[in-house]
Amino acid sequence: MLLMLTTRSSAQQVLNQPPAETRQVGIVDTVYRKIISEYADSINADRLIQKSLNTTLGSLDPYSELISRSDAAELNVMLKARFGGVGMVIRPVDDAIVVGEVYRGAPADKAGIKPGDIIIKIGDTDLKGKTINDAFPILRGEPGTTVKIVVQRYGAKDPITKSVVRETIKTSSVPYFGLLKGNIGYIRLTGESETSSEDVKKALVELKRQPLKGLILDLRGNTGGLLTQGIHIVNLFIDKGKPVITERTRHRDTTYTTLEPAIDTKTPLAILTDNLTMSAGEIISGAIQDYDRGIIIGQKTFGKGLVQHLFNLPSGEILRLTTAYYYTPSGRCIQNKAYSVNQEGILISDSLKKQFKTANGRKVIDHDGISPDVFLEAQPPSQMVYDLFYNDYQDNLVFKYVMSYYHNHKSIPADTAFRLSDQEYANFVHSLQDKKYDYQTATEQKINELKKSAIKEGYWESIKPGIDETLTKLRKEKENDLMRHKEEIMKSIRGEIVLRYYYRWGQIGNSLTDDSEVAKASAVLFDNKTYLSTLGY
Repeated sequence: MLLMLTTRSSAQQVLNQPPAETRQVGIVDTVYRKIISEYADSINADRLIQKSLNTTLGSLDPYSELISRSDAAELNVMLKARFGGVGMVIRPVDDAIVVGEVYRGAPADKAGIKPGDIIIKIGDTDLKGKTINDAFPILRGEPGTTVKIVVQRYGAKDPITKSVVRETIKTSSVPYFGLLKGNIGYIRLTGESETSSEDVKKALVELKRQPLKGLILDLRGNTGGLLTQGIHIVNLFIDKGKPVITERTRHRDTTYTTLEPAIDTKTPLAILTDNLTMSAGEIISGAIQDYDRGIIIGQKTFGKGLVQHLFNLPSGEILRLTTAYYYTPSGRCIQNKAYSVNQEGILISDSLKKQFKTANGRKVIDHDGISPDVFLEAQPPSQMVYDLFYNDYQDNLVFKYVMSYYHNHKSIPADTAFRLSDQEYANFVHSLQDKKYDYQTATEQKINELKKSAIKEGYWESIKPGIDETLTKLRKEKENDLMRHKEEIMKSIRGEIVLRYYYRWGQIGNSLTDDSEVAKASAVLFDNKTYLSTLGY
């Protein structure tokens, strides 16, 4: 997903540049032409130029790049959040292509395709030996067209053929909203695509049918998107005519303001952030904080205050180029790293950071992301859980257990009520006994680093017996990790199970029932005195 961008229709010509810069552009053009025409071997010009330009752009900052024609098409699909397809997620499992998730109400769902189905054939294409990258283009197509999908279902003797009519698939960046205990509204926003502000608005209007005690806008993991959508979302809570962001380029400053009457300027608001909240997500949280419209709860945000513009090139590629910095209403830039040619990003030193004030006079600091008003310690997944759930594509151990559970249980309790029993967890642990799986703890990583240093410095032979003994003890301790991290693993497994029965919506709803950060945000919203005093009232 794009971190933050606005768009321009085409690349501007190099005009009215100083003679020295014009000469350098001419040199680059001449060198490319000579390589293509005179090099000893034949040259793939597209690949050469793509690689060399991205090397150049990569030396500027991590966000500038030349996007290939094929990736440009995919990027446009992501920004529009609409595409013609069947509405399902596929993944590799044991050299086969398997349905991992089906979107509620999508063509695949209507046709009766289920998670866990092994896709054997799409149209006339046999998928044996194929990858998911081979399958994607065949699944997508013009809305209204029909594609036949042949699947092998768990427990079925013969393959099943499904005729699926493609539709325009709309992927919402609001995968869940609802009412929590005590009439606290909740909206999760994962990014800012072309329809995000409308999605948030619809959710907000629906929630306000109830007498809300407070509202949580969850921006955790929000990696950004369209600048304009971030502004529109701020406008839902901040009234017309207020500056939201100032974009500063080398040539001019442009301030963007709210343009419409707000939907809600009164309901107590808490915004959840983490260190993956970035770009347009930081515009939203920064503006809300600067106007003291709501409390920011969680961890410090990523700290990306750079703006990328998209330049559509005549050849079909897209140039994504950093062209500006953005500044919040108080005047602070939240960019926390400085970049220069051939230099990695360096954190901006504290001595260069300045203080600014919110509308109520609270102090905020620039070049440091958005610091929460109520800080919560991050709770990242343990290494074991990370490897089981997020780095599991080699053996798919959890996926296989969940699919077995799904096919052996016709139904489960309501999405928010479902829990995995101790016996069911014991069954999961038992399912791993004859499987080969391993993961490397942070302790093992440090020991490996120590070993490399010891070998280099000549100490290894003398310390090896002690290190070997430590590793043996560590391996025994790792055998207990399935019980040590039982609650964390059970929560992740139950989420995957709920996804099969109640789709993504139900999975998120289930996760909120014991989300400690959501519980803290709810508590803050309930305590009106603390809420107002934190905002400086």
